[in-house]
Amino acid sequence: MYDVIVVGGGPSGLNMCINLKKLKPDLKVGVFEKAKNPGGHLMSGMILQKGAYESYVKSSNLSSDTLIKRESVLQLSEHSWLDLSWAVPPSLRNVGNTLVSINEMCVQMASAAQALGAKVHLNSGINSLVVNNGSVIGATTTGKATILSKHTVLAEGAYGTLASKHVETQLPKHKEAQTYALGIREEWAPAPNHLIGTVWHTMGWPATQHSELGGGFVYFYKNYVAVGYVLHLAYKNGYVCPYKEFARFKTHPLIGSVLEGREKQKYTAKLVATAGVNSVPEVCFPGCTVVGCSAGLTNILKLKGVHNSLHSGKLAAEKLVNTAFKSASNKTKRWLIGPIKQEIEGVRNTAKMLRTYNKTLTLLEHFAATALKIKLPLPPALADNTRTSVCSKTRRLPKDWSVADFRSEELALAKLSYNRAVDHLSVNNELMHKLCDLRLHDKLTNRLCPAKVYS
Repeated sequence: MYDVIVVGGGPSGLNMCINLKKLKPDLKVGVFEKAKNPGGHLMSGMILQKGAYESYVKSSNLSSDTLIKRESVLQLSEHSWLDLSWAVPPSLRNVGNTLVSINEMCVQMASAAQALGAKVHLNSGINSLVVNNGSVIGATTTGKATILSKHTVLAEGAYGTLASKHVETQLPKHKEAQTYALGIREEWAPAPNHLIGTVWHTMGWPATQHSELGGGFVYFYKNYVAVGYVLHLAYKNGYVCPYKEFARFKTHPLIGSVLEGREKQKYTAKLVATAGVNSVPEVCFPGCTVVGCSAGLTNILKLKGVHNSLHSGKLAAEKLVNTAFKSASNKTKRWLIGPIKQEIEGVRNTAKMLRTYNKTLTLLEHFAATALKIKLPLPPALADNTRTSVCSKTRRLPKDWSVADFRSEELALAKLSYNRAVDHLSVNNELMHKLCDLRLHDKLTNRLCPAKVYS
């Protein structure tokens, strides 16, 4: 039996594990990660705030760390671009922050956790929690083994399977629905020497083609280029394909000129929670704590959340040691306080403003919320799926011959291992599936997966 089990070997879970062992070395702590290697499902494309970098990463001397010296915010049209860097508020600028490989960071953190005596179990997925009298007392692995613990930490990332189900069970009436964006990214090598330490964030095309909300990024590390595209999943036209939007982004003359002559080495996708604290009213339950992006800690204006995930692991470890193990209820005190809460409170309306209004009004609302402490009474956000129009009201997108579909190759680059003979999606109601997915939305589920696994 463990004192604490951590589900998920990402930044928040590993940092919590490390801090638990530092605060109380005699604790028996286990981390359960579904990937074959630490950080195996994570990839570069991360800007880490200066404070978080110095607190958690700098001493590790990661080979990929690249200080940001220049940045640009670009408004793209189909064939040109406009530099809007001058209009970016100082609080959103990145010069002085650091580009970090999240994969390499997690490898180092896993080693540090093991050196402190924690057990890191790789290739070990968790598919359910064990609950007794309303309190979580452990978890069940995908291999059907039951792992008992005094406390369970859910650090699965955005829309974590266990966290989302548990929060729904404990708090069936959320303040409002969580909303999401999908980020798809690749690594290309080598990096152009004259651009190392540069970051670009883009707005506009190709999202403007279909009235979507999305944007791209290009980060120039020491040895490679990370290029990615983030698409909010509230798009109305069900014929939009996130992967093809990313492929279209790479055909832009500016982005294409960077990738020309370079080799693609890695590919991955990541879900991003955008509604934040509006949709997760609680993070602490009897026998269970939710940390990291499962709690919606992304600052959607900055497109950063890892610094908050790292902080959440440290704060939750402190609260757990000081309260839960000294309390009969086995419930830790709320860790979502201080700078983390203040930051995400300041962007609680950002996603809603971006989806309904323009970027200028969004920045004004953010200024009012943070500097003037004025909170606008905006209506609750709608779930992403409620915005999708039925196929009879939308236009099937014409084929764009400039966009090539390389998903079969990119799946190999992602190094995912899955069994094609096993169903990856289960249909609970066959009749509703035929009505909603096949008839109303013209097989929408075939277009969702950025690797075309779920077809």
